[in-house]
Amino acid sequence: MKSYNLVIPVNIGGRVNLSDNVALFGQVGPYASFALKKAELQILGYGTIEGEKFDWGLNGKVGVEFSQFQVFGGYELGMKEVWPGDAKNRSIVFGVGYMF
Repeated sequence: MKSYNLVIPVNIGGRVNLSDNVALFGQVGPYASFALKKAELQILGYGTIEGEKFDWGLNGKVGVEFSQFQVFGGYELGMKEVWPGDAKNRSIVFGVGYMF
């Protein structure tokens, strides 16, 4: 099962400078997610179950800045049931960024 979502976070964050070129940062806040392509589960002989198109939840991210580069990790915790049986979205996020 694959779905393609547009996730829009609204975060508040802070940073602590450790030196001239190194800083720690963190962000938390809510997010809204819209499925660009919904996931479907096909059960042989019983039909198709579709996931919800809209999701919302909480997210957080922590990382380190080196000069103009960021390395971070985060977690998204879905709060809305998107599949029958109280199934909710969960995501672990890792990334590298360049600030200019």
